[in-house]
Amino acid sequence: MRYHGVAVVPGVSRGQLWAPRPANIQDAGGFEAFEAARQRFIDDAAALPEDLSAMYAAIVLDPMWDDGIARHLAASGWLPSAVSATAAEIAATLEDLDDPYLRARAADFIQIGAQLIRLLGNAVAPAPESILCARDVSAVELAQWSEQLAGIVLIDVAPTAHVAIVARGLALPTIALAGECKGLYESAQRAGEGAPLPSLLNGFEGWLETAPERELAQRYPPQRITSQADPAPVHVGDRAIGVFANLNFPGDAPFAAALGADGVGLLRTEFLYVDRPRQPALAEERSTYARIASTFTGRPIIVRTLDLGGDKVGLGIEHDGLDHGMLGVRGIRLSLRQPEPFLQHVQAILEGFAGADVRLMFPMVTLPDEFRQARELVIEAARRAKGSRVPPLGIMVEVPAAAYALEVFAREGASFVSFGTNDLAQYFFASDRLSADNAFDPATNAAFQAFVRDAVARAKHAGLEVGVCGEAAGSAALTSFWIECGVDELSVSPGLVPWLKARLRNALSTSAKEVT
Repeated sequence: MRYHGVAVVPGVSRGQLWAPRPANIQDAGGFEAFEAARQRFIDDAAALPEDLSAMYAAIVLDPMWDDGIARHLAASGWLPSAVSATAAEIAATLEDLDDPYLRARAADFIQIGAQLIRLLGNAVAPAPESILCARDVSAVELAQWSEQLAGIVLIDVAPTAHVAIVARGLALPTIALAGECKGLYESAQRAGEGAPLPSLLNGFEGWLETAPERELAQRYPPQRITSQADPAPVHVGDRAIGVFANLNFPGDAPFAAALGADGVGLLRTEFLYVDRPRQPALAEERSTYARIASTFTGRPIIVRTLDLGGDKVGLGIEHDGLDHGMLGVRGIRLSLRQPEPFLQHVQAILEGFAGADVRLMFPMVTLPDEFRQARELVIEAARRAKGSRVPPLGIMVEVPAAAYALEVFAREGASFVSFGTNDLAQYFFASDRLSADNAFDPATNAAFQAFVRDAVARAKHAGLEVGVCGEAAGSAALTSFWIECGVDELSVSPGLVPWLKARLRNALSTSAKEVT
């Protein structure tokens, strides 16, 4: 069976699915046993990087643990249930806060609570070459088990959670799944008790296949991506090819910068809006962007304005009576219908990235008039954000019609374009990109490549800088194609940055040898 999710760390792994089962606890003890488990946790956390170790120590020493456990222990007399109930209470409190970073910490309390319970009993570690199914596993356990693991499946774990950050640092192929994968975690627990479940994890494409057919397993041999930083630029003669990073969340920024990303090719701003009934406060949005800006000082940052609609809902738009499907009012179409929220959104971007090399990119642009309207709103937002200038403006090329008006976009003030190959392929092939049953691979389709090659040539002729920020930017089969097209930058998930730089240099070296 195949489970589709989000790629977190690229790579391919094969192994037995595994998840920790509840600890076998005969006599849990009282509050003193909790204190002993807490100290063991702090000792184990000391092996993590200093800042993360200090963060975990602060979380587990929070006085809310003591108050909650004492209260629940007095009511039930059973320490494991007291720990679990206390963790759930603290997490619920954090989930109600406005700050996205504090909300993400709710998962840390749940995971720490689960580990503390396992420390009260005799927990079992994974066997070698296991694919960990992690729902309530802490970063401390993940680090301890890393040598035994072939890959990681995160279930209902935010990409900003500490366990996801540690997974990136380990360079273990990792994907994240939402709660729809019912039964997977329980299957992983049973797999550790004599019911093995061989699995194939694809961290490039974001899926897990349990009990894969032999042919599928042969088609995807194991592959690990090095996490060694590569800050050196890539050159084709006198021309540099930028290798940028796509950022889904603020927590991706330090990781991308540390790996040597030449800049940010796509900052998705929806993370502050999705599944929220109202727009975040200007101060919250501004401060979030300021943290990202400080990480990429001196490097270009392309910020995509809000792209709600389609598969991303928030701010109550699903109840406004409009069609927000893949062919409906989404991206810039929605923003132009809501000018005041859009103005605040852009103002937050301009103020948060004040002093940074920021560029603004509009999603789902189809007609030059849409770009013209969006440009005027940016001018007004810059006026409201005192001292701000209008940054370079660009568009996502996702709708094929836009590719045939690039000269007009340039005359209207666009200075760059970025090919969003996920949506572009969807509209080119009339195939929902969320469906795995009717998918077309841009890497093997000559018609799609001919269209893109022609569109890049049109953009170059119009004097526009050209980037690619969709999944196809990191396709191993398309590396030489992008070089031949003459794109200026490729933007991929942070973990792919060193790999893509090495692959580009190898492709260039091979090409040079063939010429000589």
